[in-house]
Amino acid sequence: MRKLLFLFPLLFLLACGGPVTKIENPDANDDASAEEVLPGDALFVDQLSGDLLKLFMINIGQGDSFLIQTPGGKNILVDAGPGKGKKRLVNFLKAQNIEGLDLMILTHPDEDHIGGAPAVIEAMPVKLILDNGYVKPTPPYEQLIAAAEAKAIPIKSAKIGRNIKVESGIEFEILAPAEQLFSGTRSDANANTIVFRFVYGDISFYFAGDSEFETEQLVLSQGKDIHATIYKVAHHGSRYANQNVMLDAISPQIALISAGKNNRFGHPTPEVVARLQERKVRIFSTIDLGHVGIATDGTHLMLDTTKRDHIALFQGVGQKIGDLPAFGEGEDQEPVVKVNVNKATEAELVKVRGVGAKLAAKIIETREAIGGFKTFEDLRKVPGVGKKKLIKLKQLLILEDAPAPAAEDPQTNNCEPFAEAA
Repeated sequence: MRKLLFLFPLLFLLACGGPVTKIENPDANDDASAEEVLPGDALFVDQLSGDLLKLFMINIGQGDSFLIQTPGGKNILVDAGPGKGKKRLVNFLKAQNIEGLDLMILTHPDEDHIGGAPAVIEAMPVKLILDNGYVKPTPPYEQLIAAAEAKAIPIKSAKIGRNIKVESGIEFEILAPAEQLFSGTRSDANANTIVFRFVYGDISFYFAGDSEFETEQLVLSQGKDIHATIYKVAHHGSRYANQNVMLDAISPQIALISAGKNNRFGHPTPEVVARLQERKVRIFSTIDLGHVGIATDGTHLMLDTTKRDHIALFQGVGQKIGDLPAFGEGEDQEPVVKVNVNKATEAELVKVRGVGAKLAAKIIETREAIGGFKTFEDLRKVPGVGKKKLIKLKQLLILEDAPAPAAEDPQTNNCEPFAEAA
């Protein structure tokens, strides 16, 4: 068992980086009216100059992995996704010309956040690993510890107040976990996740890990300024976090959601997406866009996205903000249409993605036979609706007079085991 180590302010010394190619955004002649342009869009410009900070949301499937490259050339990986995405992760890092990491932050020891870490450790030098101090005796956790020990990589634990001085002008403020870890929560691994915030010029970032309600209350109780231009949405958009009071305190303009397409948890949940949309937050998701890269000079932002697995971002790919799909309307998807399954006509059901004429007829027939669907599980009584089909239908249908669809099973510990990934 590794010894518990305490984290003091750290200074990282590796320098590297690369050129950033401008992207184009909608110009004044765009058809979009002023009312249709979301606040976040106004941050984006067609070119940047000076010292740039780059943030990459890696399309890792159902999990989290983010790369931060600082103006001084520090490379910081925040989480490493699930084990099944390890090759994609390593190839992405190599495509960005990453030869080593100054810091690997593993927000908590669930497989969808640490599963790819051993492969990264094997592929390149890692100077330091920062975890939340929560020991989880599972194979992925034990593999991580063994990989770190084999390479003599120190592992230190984050706690409130032990901030990380990355370089001049950039400091990660640790907002969670507390010195005394939570216990007896719905998911202790999640509740004790690492949460941090940092600022570069006028642009601020909030990384929520897999926060739970308890985590959010801990952060709010500190009375600190936690507003952020860019919000890494808590727990892939889980309904067990992202409370209204939290979103109001963060007040983001950009929301980043990393989740696997058609994941069995229903991430991001409709209620969280609705809360963000009500606040006019611009949502970027790996489900719709694949890899997402954001570069900033401290005042404005540039964006690049790609669905290809191992492409270098900011190398001339670029997309216009106005050409990006709205959340839930990726280029390989039809627009999302949600209907009330207890009231919809057959014609309305056919418009739901994945529901053809035959299935729509069977849904109507079953609904009449049983007197309406009282729970989503009742849809299993429809011929042709199996477990996987039900997962998709939960995200596309509204069930009147029934509880919200279960995005996660409270009896399981976060996102394990993984059933599907993009």
